[in-house]
Amino acid sequence: MQLDGLSLYAASMECNALLCGGRVERIAQPSRQTVVFTIRANGQNHRLLFSCEPEAPRAVVVPQAEKGPEKPFTFLMILRKHLVHARIVSIQAPRCDRVLSIAFDALDDLGARVRLTFVAELMGKHSNLILVNQEQVILDCAKRIPPSVSSLRTVLPGDRYQAPPVQQKADLLSCTANEIRAVVQSFPAGRVSSSLVGSFYGVSPYAARLLCRRAAIEEDAFYPLSGELSDALCREILHLQSDLQSCVFAPVLLLDAEGRQAGFFPFVPKQGIYTPYPSMMAAMNAYYSACAEQKAIERQRTRLSSAVQTRLQKLYKRLAIQNDTLMKSKNYERLRTEGDLILAYAYLVTENCSVLEVEDYTQENKLVKLAYDPHLTPIANAEKRYKRYQKLRNACQAANQQKKKIQPEIDYLEEVLLSIQQNDSLDSLLEIRHELQDQDILPPNRESGQKRKTPQSRPLRFLSSDGIEMLCGRNNAQNDLVTLRLSRSTDTWLHAQGMPGSHVLIRAARVPEQTLRQAAHIAAFYSRARRSENVPIDYTLIKHVRKPSGAKPGFVTYAFQKTLFITPDEALVKSLFAKDEPGA
Repeated sequence: MQLDGLSLYAASMECNALLCGGRVERIAQPSRQTVVFTIRANGQNHRLLFSCEPEAPRAVVVPQAEKGPEKPFTFLMILRKHLVHARIVSIQAPRCDRVLSIAFDALDDLGARVRLTFVAELMGKHSNLILVNQEQVILDCAKRIPPSVSSLRTVLPGDRYQAPPVQQKADLLSCTANEIRAVVQSFPAGRVSSSLVGSFYGVSPYAARLLCRRAAIEEDAFYPLSGELSDALCREILHLQSDLQSCVFAPVLLLDAEGRQAGFFPFVPKQGIYTPYPSMMAAMNAYYSACAEQKAIERQRTRLSSAVQTRLQKLYKRLAIQNDTLMKSKNYERLRTEGDLILAYAYLVTENCSVLEVEDYTQENKLVKLAYDPHLTPIANAEKRYKRYQKLRNACQAANQQKKKIQPEIDYLEEVLLSIQQNDSLDSLLEIRHELQDQDILPPNRESGQKRKTPQSRPLRFLSSDGIEMLCGRNNAQNDLVTLRLSRSTDTWLHAQGMPGSHVLIRAARVPEQTLRQAAHIAAFYSRARRSENVPIDYTLIKHVRKPSGAKPGFVTYAFQKTLFITPDEALVKSLFAKDEPGA
């Protein structure tokens, strides 16, 4: 969900109350499109982050900021030159538009007071961060927009600053009740929610749907409306205006059906799942923090998957070569037999003989025809076959030895790849990265000489309908933890048969049938056969599970197993999930 004008207005009012009169202590630029001001106000330091990233433009107070590159950007140097030690005069979001304007009282090179403005245009792909002097001349900007990029509006140092084009929309902060009514009555034929977005500053598609719901209008309703519905919509718009003008906000973090952060809004919605927050900034920070973590997860998942898949492709090619060698050499024993037959029937060889027809005593004296070189003696003909036999036999033995090395590594990497694909925890993915570094599949960290910090993630914890605890490893490190450290000899262990999957542990001496089947559902769901039917799930007592000496992480052997066939039920698995950490 993109930042909308209503949320930005609420955030601007909070920032104005919190930071107005504050002094800029430091400025950092973690990336080309992100700037962080450290502002000293009311005896505290506050970090105000601005980002013009197209996918997540924002202005939000953050608890801490990332370090920037060693060589600072030009934009950062300009900001530091003009704004360090400057005082904030005002923070505004005019018209509830997605433009935040911060006025600074600063000193120029001669020590004279000047008024500078930092403008954050937070409008998707058109977002930008711009520093403007009191003559409205651009001093610098995060994104330079030359005429070759935009013929409508250039943004370059030395240019006169032009605000984004004014749209033909009503200003919710200043329009009268009659003006609101006139705007609603002039809606074109079409969807009401779309008309709200196109007619009022700050109203996003989400806000438009909210207004419709509050006015008891269907979200996909079309204009014209009945007089009663039209009046109801005008009342809700006026109510929204009153809340904006009086700064009566009730910020919430919006959640989707899975409970994940989906957006934020300055007012409580009539429907949907949400979490209230004490401030707009807190709600925004929670959302963007979750987004940043999700991006980090996706980045880590992509990097790990790429490394593992690259290694797997090489191993698949090597395995194919070995299989091809075995296919071509599979009949090498026949060459030795033919050599033996030539020597056994050498007395039948005649002058200029090219084909030797003899009885094959290895095939119930069946008559066979053997190619024979008349220029060579019987011994030489036989020896020729023996040499080829020896060569193919050695090739087969070498191919089988290579397969014994290659196949376990393939099995291991396929297990790791499944863990990567099914994992949604950054700490767990970092554990996988460290595991791959230990296995020389990924290069070690660049920071030589520094002690590596290994995250300590925990396995998933479930409670059966019988109240019995069940643990499930999300990666090989957790699988070893579940099987080797958190288990007791009387616990029951489960794993998908013959395929990559998680180790599942039932922590009970006596396991009811229902708990066993629920654990089997977990093992099937967290396996490669998540979308399959009748998945074979092996189970046995933990005392029958062993980890061979020198085995790779997550690899075990087991015996005395029984098998259940399960069609994974995602809803059932999620209903059994417990958020608290597993016990010792």
